[in-house]
Amino acid sequence: MSGTSKVLRVGLSSPVHTLDPRLAQEAVSAQVTRQIFETPYELCEDVRKVRECLFQDLLRAESSGTRPVYSAAVRDGIHFSDGTPLTAAHVAQALSESEDLKQQAQVSLQGDRLHFTLLRPNCRFETTLTQTYCSVGLEKEGKFLGTGPYQAQPSARPDAVHLVRNPYYRGEVGFDEILFKVYPPAPDGGHGPLLAAIDNGEVDFTNAVTRKDAELIKKARTRIEPGTSTAILYFNTERLTDPTLRRALALAIDRQDIAGLFYRNPLTFAANSLLPRVMGGRDDGLAHDMQGALVMLAHAGTQKPERMRLLLTWAPRPYLPNPRAAGERIARFFERLGIRVDLIQPADSREYYQRVEKGDYEMELSGWVADTPDPAEFLEANLSSERIPGPGRAPVAATNESRWRNAAADDAIACYRSDPSEVCKNRILDLVSQEVPLFPLMYGPSIIVHSRRIASFKPPVFGWPSLANLKPV
Repeated sequence: MSGTSKVLRVGLSSPVHTLDPRLAQEAVSAQVTRQIFETPYELCEDVRKVRECLFQDLLRAESSGTRPVYSAAVRDGIHFSDGTPLTAAHVAQALSESEDLKQQAQVSLQGDRLHFTLLRPNCRFETTLTQTYCSVGLEKEGKFLGTGPYQAQPSARPDAVHLVRNPYYRGEVGFDEILFKVYPPAPDGGHGPLLAAIDNGEVDFTNAVTRKDAELIKKARTRIEPGTSTAILYFNTERLTDPTLRRALALAIDRQDIAGLFYRNPLTFAANSLLPRVMGGRDDGLAHDMQGALVMLAHAGTQKPERMRLLLTWAPRPYLPNPRAAGERIARFFERLGIRVDLIQPADSREYYQRVEKGDYEMELSGWVADTPDPAEFLEANLSSERIPGPGRAPVAATNESRWRNAAADDAIACYRSDPSEVCKNRILDLVSQEVPLFPLMYGPSIIVHSRRIASFKPPVFGWPSLANLKPV
């Protein structure tokens, strides 16, 4: 290992689930793989635009209609970390294996150009190709090589990942090595171990702390920006089939009260729409009304459940600083409806995804982080019938955790893909307000903490920060 001045130490709150770029949609894994793998395009500082990364040109329209076709060529001079030159065939194979991209387009190689036959019109498909699930890797001997600034060392394990500089990377990096280390939450669900590591000088960079945590840090710099994530209570619509029941449950919850568990100014963070404010959400009309909830529950078309299970995430998320604390508060609200709630705390991400795949819950508390500025990506991930979890479906392509099947919503999402107007977007949001398959709770801020060993750093509005851009003082 080189001198510590060239080693960046990153603190995580939960283990790295995978280094397979095809599967790394969970937040912690995506943060790590984004330092190893690249995508065809990347977002510009003006997030409404993209720039070429692995592709040498922007998409060229080959045909239009209900299944439009676009093409692009791969840039020359790019190499994987073992020196293998990147080819169009490598990119075509990697993108063809992306479960999430399969839901949107068919990928083929024609001559030296990749062709994308979209399953439905999408005027922002270039933005789609900036997503983590469009990362390009080369599998060799069971490991994945990338073209990005770093490569993983063989010693990588879920609680500690060691990256070193990719000798074939065409750009500059500020640190030669990155050490990712997991500091699990304390028994109370807080970030005590990570906070102690920051103030002890063991951690140089993290985005895993909460707003309250940031106020306690004395020996590092903090940067707080408007967030692009939403904490969400998903109602399993296969078990809670009556929209009136789901609406009653939503009205029973005081979102400002829950936000107040974590923020001094809860009104700023309490949600009123599925979409974060920076993505143009609108009021869902589901303001807290316990009396109204009781009346509505009495007139629901199905019998009131006496007991329900609430599945929590296995660790804190950017939008959910303490899953158990939030779950306990939700359970307290439902007690006033005469409904008992059993909290299910998975031991790890594996158990969590197994329960999600089976729909083994009545409610699930997690959320979503926007990787791109396209609201259609956010809405489709959470609402599309094609994204319902099931056996054999990779978690990256199975993100509709309310298991909501609604033809009108699917049609509205398709409309919004081809016509990104407020009218089309509001059609989707109106259906969510009427059917209540899920209930947005609060918005998560973007919080970056870095030591004084790092020069000033401006985090991106969307997506994961490129740690190669960090510079030592």
